[in-house]
Amino acid sequence: IDVRVGQFHDPPDREGLAHFLEHMLFMGSERFPDENEAEEFLSTHGGYSNAYTDVEHTTYYFELEPGPGVLEQAVDRWSAFFTCPLLKEDCLSREIDAVNSEFQGVEQDDYCRTQQLLSHDGACGHPVCNFTWGNAKSLGSATREDLLAFWRQHYNAAVSKLVLLGGESLDELEGLARNYFAEMRPKPAATDKTTFAVG
Repeated sequence: IDVRVGQFHDPPDREGLAHFLEHMLFMGSERFPDENEAEEFLSTHGGYSNAYTDVEHTTYYFELEPGPGVLEQAVDRWSAFFTCPLLKEDCLSREIDAVNSEFQGVEQDDYCRTQQLLSHDGACGHPVCNFTWGNAKSLGSATREDLLAFWRQHYNAAVSKLVLLGGESLDELEGLARNYFAEMRPKPAATDKTTFAVG
């Protein structure tokens, strides 16, 4: 599933929040509160999951070995990340550390250094000039309420694309998508406002 929200949507005082939310969505849901439930299920069935946050999109994906009913059980667990995430308070500091660790791992990467240099040449006020990765300093005061507000504002069906690929028929795959993602919130009534202007 791809959600059309990314690093350019970070609030100015919470740089890296989109990336942080990407991490936090995996930490359990109302239907499956155990934060390891989905990953353990995928692993049991020879699979894995991952995600990445880009400037205007966040993409989540998983793979697993085929088997009777396996895809449906995975989609059930997976869809809950987007329809009823818990964003557990007791996971915040650990996941901030995980985001920070990822940042430290790429800090010396030439691609990241190039992006940082290019950001210094951006138009003042454009989000390309922001620190988009996130680390312990930029996210240190981020709260569960910040994450929920960001999720409510930006994660909705109108800006999301879902792909299901499996051995099931197209009708069965469509049924899975409709059954498990129907609860994904529609676009809020108010006009979706981005946190930047392009000029």
